[in-house]
Amino acid sequence: MNAPTPRVPKATPAQLAKAGKERKQLFVLGGLALAFVAVLVIQFGGSSGKGQSTPDDEPLAAASTPGASAPAPTLSGTQVEDNSALSESSEAEAVSRSPFAAFWKSGDTPEDEVSTDEPELPPPAIRLDGTLTSGDNPKAFIDGQLRSLGDIVGGWTLVGVASREVTLRSPTKRVVTVTMPKVPGMQ
Repeated sequence: MNAPTPRVPKATPAQLAKAGKERKQLFVLGGLALAFVAVLVIQFGGSSGKGQSTPDDEPLAAASTPGASAPAPTLSGTQVEDNSALSESSEAEAVSRSPFAAFWKSGDTPEDEVSTDEPELPPPAIRLDGTLTSGDNPKAFIDGQLRSLGDIVGGWTLVGVASREVTLRSPTKRVVTVTMPKVPGMQ
């Protein structure tokens, strides 16, 4: 007697697409794992085991010990010289302040503290023609030009615009206020 063979359902296109996507994800994950292992091998020395030393490593280990004086290692029969600029101690020549202190704000000095590193600029001789204080971005007409907050005027930064006056800040944080002259007959 012939037994009926069980019928295996066919996969739908959606199921096939899902299986293909999962297969691609596994390949990508496997590739990333291989890349990670390669980075670890390169970073941590590859096949040379820790604790194993070769005859060539012994002079290097002695030379790397602080205070030890060992002959410079040889590389295929040639004498290797020490670089005097790298081997001298630079503690005596330590820089007292960062050369980038003026560029990066360190945050340890208050904003209103006057810096003595830069020469003081005299207040700029400007003519304030008018101010526009309505809206989110106040503007001022200075020497016939429309200026916004943050603009540089004569080396000073425009930091405030009020009705008939502007406030300027020097690079050394000194603040001056310039007031528009009153016109006779105007309030």
